[in-house]
Amino acid sequence: MGWLVFQQVRCLQDFGNVVKVEDLIKECISRTKKILDEKNELTEEEKDVVAKKVGIGALIFSNLSTTLIKDSVFVWDNVLDFTGDTAPYIQYVNVRINSILKNVEEVYNDNITELKENMEENLRNVLKNIDKDIINSDEVYNIFKYIYEYEDILKQTAEKYEPSILTSYLLDLAKAFNQYYNKHRISTDDVNLRKLGSIICIITSKVLVNGMNILGIEMPDKM
Repeated sequence: MGWLVFQQVRCLQDFGNVVKVEDLIKECISRTKKILDEKNELTEEEKDVVAKKVGIGALIFSNLSTTLIKDSVFVWDNVLDFTGDTAPYIQYVNVRINSILKNVEEVYNDNITELKENMEENLRNVLKNIDKDIINSDEVYNIFKYIYEYEDILKQTAEKYEPSILTSYLLDLAKAFNQYYNKHRISTDDVNLRKLGSIICIITSKVLVNGMNILGIEMPDKM
């Protein structure tokens, strides 16, 4: 079994060689709250809720993302990096996805609920009518490849008792979505492109939320 090695422990108080879990959690929530204070205009109540989900999630993810037989070094800036290989990064991607779907629904009056309920039929129709160059693009291919692999990833994680397999996968999926989002417009007048993007958003979010919940991490609605 690996050990968790702490850097910058003095910020918590001088506990010698021991850091109490409850103090670590409080500190992580506090640091997350400060980040939120600088980044957005959430209400104080919303910040408290988000800081708890993000802070605790960051701790859990950091611990589980390292192979269990190896020691890991705990560094605050790494654990709470919203752009790094962290829980906050995955949570932020999911918040972005929800924002995209909300925008599509409001601007284009698309029925996202109906899209979710008839996912397979809608996807088949889109694939029949959309430009094949889009379907064959690396970004679309990678998204569906990762989604297809999800059940096998869960099986590997359980069989090997190794949660880092799942954490790595979730990071890869989140990054694949960002690559798709940066290359292909989702909020567009092209109905088929918009539906494809919305379907990718829905499926990606479903997998991210499910995977993070398995790890014991909640997903905030806002960040």
